[in-house]
Amino acid sequence: MGIEGDPHLTSFNGVTFDVMGTPGKVFNLFSSPHLHVNGRFVSYPGDEATYVGEVGVRSRSSRIFLDTSGMLSADPYIPPNADGICEFPDGMTLSYVQNIVTVQLSPWIVILRRMQRLRSSDLYLDVSLRTLDG
Repeated sequence: MGIEGDPHLTSFNGVTFDVMGTPGKVFNLFSSPHLHVNGRFVSYPGDEATYVGEVGVRSRSSRIFLDTSGMLSADPYIPPNADGICEFPDGMTLSYVQNIVTVQLSPWIVILRRMQRLRSSDLYLDVSLRTLDG
């Protein structure tokens, strides 16, 4: 499953569709019994399209938030181990390398990428979700 650009969505079974979100509104992008991914849509001056500008990932007892500035916050705060990975008490892990945040909670992997719009300095987030077995 993936969400790219002014949101072009691809479902788990490969169906693609476009979403015209409402700027400032939060949309649920994925839900399972133990993992939820939400995105706040934004728009840019002179552009009618919307983009994912903020993403929140929530597990049983942990929350992660990323915005286009690269500001990442987690509750509870867990310092990274020697490999740069944060391991949360509920089994969720997080790594942040350059512009890519990877969140894992078996059987799911969520990948958040900070992207730049063509011919613009505006940033948005791409969201990918898959299972650990591919």
